[in-house]
Amino acid sequence: MSPHEGQSVLLVDDERVNRELGASMIRSLGYNVVCAKDGFEALDLSGKQDFSLILMDIRMPRLDGFSTAEAIRNRERNDSPTPIIALSAHITRQDEERCDCVGINDHLQKPLKVRFLNELLKKWLSV
Repeated sequence: MSPHEGQSVLLVDDERVNRELGASMIRSLGYNVVCAKDGFEALDLSGKQDFSLILMDIRMPRLDGFSTAEAIRNRERNDSPTPIIALSAHITRQDEERCDCVGINDHLQKPLKVRFLNELLKKWLSV
């Protein structure tokens, strides 16, 4: 049994290869993972299932990660909001400020590296 049994991560990325590689890494660390291909699918899935953490690409067509995170935050009504982590190949100072404004808790640089992903998951999820 994994020490992270029952903890699930929603991975949101418009690029199929990023979803597949990210999901593989997350599973290798012992977490359950569900993938969404865009912000609309992420909103749908997060409305139907509780996730321990959301990894969100911030640059997606149609509904970007900032708007998706803001919609999730507006919908949450509990005292312990789901940690949302921004994913991007390049995060600018303006991106960091916008993350703060919409309730994104942290960020992780793409391409994902298992070591940094593991550190981030440990930081935001209790074992």
